[in-house]
Amino acid sequence: MKHLSRILSLLVLVCTALFLTNCGSDGGDEPSAADKQLELLVGTWKITAASFEGAAKTEFVNSTLSITSGKTFAFDAASTIVASPWPTSGTFEFGSDITSQLTFVHGNGDNIPATYSVSGNTLSIDLNNYTGENYDHEARVAVVEGDWKFTLTKN
Repeated sequence: MKHLSRILSLLVLVCTALFLTNCGSDGGDEPSAADKQLELLVGTWKITAASFEGAAKTEFVNSTLSITSGKTFAFDAASTIVASPWPTSGTFEFGSDITSQLTFVHGNGDNIPATYSVSGNTLSIDLNNYTGENYDHEARVAVVEGDWKFTLTKN
């Protein structure tokens, strides 16, 4: 009987040890760095300031850039914009540094590289040395090649 009680005690100890080693965090998947960054970008952003080659482009103010979790974007011009580096819609991909690089892709295949930063409800997007086409929203021809800077606030 003495041996049986020792064996049962040992069995209880082993079972308890096995049970406790399987406890802990739920092991849920942590979101990837890209998913975390995407979460910061998703939403509707209103342009509060824009410049081209250092000159203010006030016609962009109050336009919106909507970003979805499916990595799509839509640009909605709130006022008449003669010349723009923004297509009305497309997709985007993160660059090699997901915290600061994006490439916007228009349906016609244009790739628009950009640098960006997010701080709270403020998004800054720079299109440095932009050489893409003019996405005119007024059917006019104008120069858009150069450096663009946009400051946006999340609605």
